[in-house]
Formats: sequence, structure tokens, C-alpha cells
Amino acid sequence: MRTMMYVVGVAVVAAAVQAQEEAPASSVAAAPGAEVPKLIEQLGAPDYQARLDATRQLCRIGPAALEPLRAAQRHESFEIAARAQHLVRLLERQYFGGVRVTLSVSKTRFAWNEPIDLTIAFTNPSSFDARLPFDAGAGSAGDTDADLAQVRGMIDAGEYLEVTDAAGNVLDLRVDDVAESPAIARLIRERAESGPVEILSPGHSAIIRLTAFNRGWARFPLLAPGAATVRFRYLPQWPQEEPFLGFEKDGVGAVVSEPLKLTIEPGAPPGVSSTGRTANVVVERQGEEYVAYLICLYDRPVAVNAHFGTTPPFAQLRWTCRVGDEDRILTASDGGRLAEFTGDRFLNVEPGSRVELSRIAVARVRETADALPAPSGSPALVAAYVNVASRAWQIEQADRDTDPWKSLPDAARRPFPPRVVTGHLRSDPIQVEPR
Repeated sequence: MRTMMYVVGVAVVAAAVQAQEEAPASSVAAAPGAEVPKLIEQLGAPDYQARLDATRQLCRIGPAALEPLRAAQRHESFEIAARAQHLVRLLERQYFGGVRVTLSVSKTRFAWNEPIDLTIAFTNPSSFDARLPFDAGAGSAGDTDADLAQVRGMIDAGEYLEVTDAAGNVLDLRVDDVAESPAIARLIRERAESGPVEILSPGHSAIIRLTAFNRGWARFPLLAPGAATVRFRYLPQWPQEEPFLGFEKDGVGAVVSEPLKLTIEPGAPPGVSSTGRTANVVVERQGEEYVAYLICLYDRPVAVNAHFGTTPPFAQLRWTCRVGDEDRILTASDGGRLAEFTGDRFLNVEPGSRVELSRIAVARVRETADALPAPSGSPALVAAYVNVASRAWQIEQADRDTDPWKSLPDAARRPFPPRVVTGHLRSDPIQVEPR
């Protein structure tokens, strides 16, 4: 099983690019000479330490030793044949053997919210085939959905990228809610179980282009201003037993590119979350009114459902006055009728920006607070925004195909905008000033 980070579009292009007909001799690694056959014979040595040393050295030689090891699986010595078979299984699972990896971008200096394409080039200068965990024949030509194509490339190659922001944080691959796209959810499940394998022949090259690698549906969000780096790093997983102990620490079989240096200027607004939080609600006093705002904390624009009612597809907005342990609802969304759901009241909010949700008069809040039992503390005001209606909710309801879903108006069944804010968001309490 391949490991992935989960944690968004333009098309991915992954195309095999044949190098010149015959690569220069200097660019192709020399085939293993007498060393490999000697080490294979040493696998059957009477001395245990000698057998371990031979195993270690053959692993360090890597895929270049595969063909002799495959032949050794038929060795007349059972000891040699068994150890060769074990090494073949280990080495055949490795990727990028003998491959040189280089990174390039469409530009090295850019704003935090500017989509940047990252190209990864693989060149095989060795004398043996290399395995790549990509389908170099796939790409935008096979994907009618640009977001699907973008995620495909990021999932295939993103797990081998080490992206460090200006603050020194190693970034995880961030993916928008896959429940909003059945095709993307299916792709991720398939990639979690197994992935494609491409053979890169000696003297040949391949590229994979990750479009909007910092701003697409799947992305590394470079938010902090300043210098950032991107590096390709592949580390094989070795058995945690002798003679393989220490291999991961020593980087045996590792393939690492030179670091690609980037400059992000300007960085994201201060309120944008580095952890992937979507939004929050705040309350401010403006003159003789309290105003509730929803602030976008996400690194991509979000949509706010401003169709207010009591049940989905409507959202809810409630003002609550709290005195001690007692809450009093001041006002709540009216029970909007389904026929009144128009689908045109989804408000777009850019990262770090905010949108007004509701207002309430200061006098009304004070009147309610005065009517409550005498508290031990001063009254506080809280605004709560609740919404479950989103693309994911629509897909779930459509799959169930229930009567309530069928009774919804067409406006509620047309696809909602992506990244609609969902959940129960409550503002921090704001103290109600006395008269």
C-alpha cells in the first residue's frame, strides 16, 4: 500500500519524453562488474557476518544488482538462492533507482495566492530500468475534470516532495474536502490501495507537471512571506531487522534532488490559518448595534450560505444572551420556506476577509439581559452560525434518494459552490455594556 498525506485546478500533464536516441556514454552508469557475482557467492559463505556484509553491499548497489540476483534465484546453493530471492523482492519494490531528479517552477518569486506550476524531471543515466510510481501516459488528456487531473498528479508525486516554508515548517499536503467530488474521493481510495508504475528505460527521461501545486485542490500552502524550499526526497522502506538496520538513517537507496529555492512575497493575510481552519464568527459593537461577521481563515476562498431558515438547505443564525449559567435566545433565523430557496445567496469570502451575517440592536440585548435573574457576572452576547448544506450534503442526499430530497426545489439540487462553510461556529462572548 502506498502511503499518502491527507489531509485544490488545472490539468496535470505527465508525459514520457524520450531522450536522444543514444545517450552519451558519460551519462550512463557503468554496469556492475565482477563485484556483484562475488557478493552473490558470498551470500552462501559459512561465516554469518560475511553473509550479512554481502547482503548490505548488494542493497547499497541497489537495482543495478537486480538482474544477477534474479539469475541467482536458481543457484544450486539453497542458501544463496533464498537470500537472492529475498533481495529481489526488496529491490523490486524500490522506485527511482539510478534516476536523477530535477525540479523547476514557472517562476521563483510570487505572491502567496499566485498559482505556480512545479515540473519534476526524471532522467535515467544508468544501464538498467528504473521504476517510477507514476503513469507517464496519463494526464489531462484522460481527465475531463481539471480538479481531478490536478489531484491525480499531486497525490502521485506530492508524497515525495519536502516543502519547507519561510518559518521553517515542513508542510503537509492539504486537500480540499474530497466528499465534494465522488471522482476525487474514488481516485484517492484507488491510490491508497495501489498506484501505477512506469518503467523508465536507460537513457530516457520523463516529466510530471504539477499545476497550481501551491493553490490547487491538492496543494502545499505557502503562506509565510520569505524564502521557501522544495526538495524531492524518496527513502525506501527497509525491514527493521539485521542486516538492514541503519539503512534509512544512512539513506540507502535514497533519491534526493537539489533544493529549489522560492521567494513568497507578499505572504498571506495574518488571519489565514496555517492549520487548515475554515472560518470563525466574531461580534463587534458598531454604534447602537452589535454586528456578527464570518471571517475566512482558509487559504482558499470559501462560500457562506446566507439562505437563513431552520432546516437544510437553509443555514441558521442565532443571537444568545448569556447571564451566569442561563442562556436566552434573542433571535433566530426564520423558518424559511423551501419554495423561497433561490440558491443565489451564497457569499464568496476571500482568505482573511469577512462578510456580515446579522445585526441586533444594543437596546434589545440590554432589555433581555435585564429581564434575566440577577447574575454573579455581567451578561455576554454570543452569535452562532450553523450550516450543513454543501456539495457533500447534496451528494449524500442524492445518494439516499429520499422523499425530502426529491421534494426540494431545483435551486437546492443544483450544485452548490465549492468549499461552503459548514459546522457550528460560535463567536467568543462579548460583554454587554450596562446602560
